[in-house]
Amino acid sequence: MRTSRFSALVALVAAAGLARAEDCNNNGIDDATDIYTNCTSLDLDDSGVPDECEIADGLLPDCNGNGIVDWADIFGASDMCGNAVGGGSADCDNNGVPDECQSEEDCDANGIPDLCDIRDGTHTDADGNGVPDSCDLAAGAADCNENQVPDGGDIRPTLAFDSDVYGFMAGPDAETFPIDVAVGDVDGDGDLDVVAANRAFPSGDSIGVFRNDGSGAFSLGVVYNTGGAAEALDLADLDGDNDLDIAIPQRAASNFHVRIMLNDGTGAYSVGAALAAGQVPIDVAAGDIDGDGDNDLVVADINGGRVYVLSNNGNGTFAAPTSFVVGQRPLAVKLEDLDNDGDLDLVALVQTAAEVVVYANNASAFTEVTRIGLGDLFAATAVALSDMNKDGLVDLVLALQYSRSTAVLMNQNSLAFSAPITRGPYAGNPVAVTTGDFDDDGLDDVATTLSPPWPDGPLSISRGLGDGSTLAPTSFLAGYSALSLATGDFDADGRDDLVSGIYQERRIRVWLNRAVPSVSADRNNDGVPDECDCPADFDGTGFVDTDDYDAFVRAFEIGGDDADFNNSGFVDLEDFVDFVHAFEAGC
Repeated sequence: MRTSRFSALVALVAAAGLARAEDCNNNGIDDATDIYTNCTSLDLDDSGVPDECEIADGLLPDCNGNGIVDWADIFGASDMCGNAVGGGSADCDNNGVPDECQSEEDCDANGIPDLCDIRDGTHTDADGNGVPDSCDLAAGAADCNENQVPDGGDIRPTLAFDSDVYGFMAGPDAETFPIDVAVGDVDGDGDLDVVAANRAFPSGDSIGVFRNDGSGAFSLGVVYNTGGAAEALDLADLDGDNDLDIAIPQRAASNFHVRIMLNDGTGAYSVGAALAAGQVPIDVAAGDIDGDGDNDLVVADINGGRVYVLSNNGNGTFAAPTSFVVGQRPLAVKLEDLDNDGDLDLVALVQTAAEVVVYANNASAFTEVTRIGLGDLFAATAVALSDMNKDGLVDLVLALQYSRSTAVLMNQNSLAFSAPITRGPYAGNPVAVTTGDFDDDGLDDVATTLSPPWPDGPLSISRGLGDGSTLAPTSFLAGYSALSLATGDFDADGRDDLVSGIYQERRIRVWLNRAVPSVSADRNNDGVPDECDCPADFDGTGFVDTDDYDAFVRAFEIGGDDADFNNSGFVDLEDFVDFVHAFEAGC
């Protein structure tokens, strides 16, 4: 039988003869008896009020009117007597609403929403617009080569991943809940490992080190106690010995500081100094702020409304911190050269004001340059840094958790940024965000993990179009509460992979990139497969002339993919002959 603090209090008050008998459903039996003794009423939100009363008052959702709140219909629950409740409704698009309550797009009338068809793999969506390809074609989408794939899908690579999960080794701190992950070569063997910052019960908080065998497969996580509540982490060489140490903001009773964990060179860690950094440090970023060759720290103090700067003395000890006011409840900090002047600037996310604040690094001191309000959007809870349009400037990518969206702020130089370019709403709340070229097209994409829905929350990837905008997201299984996300090439194949810490599952999940190349080339970027354009218009000018011949000969001599004129998968004399025939034929 499940009990709660509320139910225990009800029992104590009733025993003292002080309880006032509430009977919200007017059945002649007090609510507490309905819930805790007779179990004739549900109280799945543990509020002390029967669910049927809160449903009637509009406080709990029950879209199908069966007396069970929607989330319990989907995931199942139990009443106070341990009886199973709900669990009979599907939620194939992971939006927290039973499928039977939704009127969603079902273009092929098969009784399954389009997004579910796509996410289940029963329908393809090669062009990433959220509509099954078969429906796009039925609605008149161009298919110039008649291969039953819209032209936009022919010229884009297809997202694909192999994923696996890795737990922690048994030990005194095995009850580990990863709250953040970072990627780096911690054991010096040349491949990328994963480090997780964990909350652990009951024996203390920890980090977990997952070592890569070089192929993208990982060992079980080795746990090292940190002695305080881990909130986040960053990897950097902090003591000048050329291996990756760890900085962890910690908050525990009478124990608010940044903890340094020192690497012995093999990826094994020991507890180092505890550094004062405000009232409640919540995030940390490491980098050489003052240009002296060692890594300093910046720390977000969520309660103090300040950012603290800790200058490294070069040996892993730090000078007394300096600080400045950033605004109420800063959530995250990042260091990056945003103005291409060779030093590290600062980005801070401020929750209360829903602002992104950018600071320029001027002679090792930060000066506020830009304070970007997010308007009607809720505050950003995470930020990733990426050159989304390949102009040589680093842009800002935000997770807007409670707006169920992501946003890109394009860097316009001189630390000025565009208005948010948003994508959403997602099927859940984005809680972590990273970027990388996940479809192998040369442009960075946006990856985010969503929470809720639980337990099968998705990883959603929105493919970048090169101007800050993205295609509709494609989703992959993440797990129960994937609260962190990072990018790295784990199998050394030159492609960006992903890792997340799955909090409630107490393990990490790794996705290895298996993107499938596009079917057709589009050398002139007109959105039409090259085989449907004038074939001999090799330089994409719209007409055939000697420039096309010269361009093809140069490509053929190099042997690059562009010279694979017949799309055979390799360049040979047949490509040259086919091109000459097409050139002679003209358009």
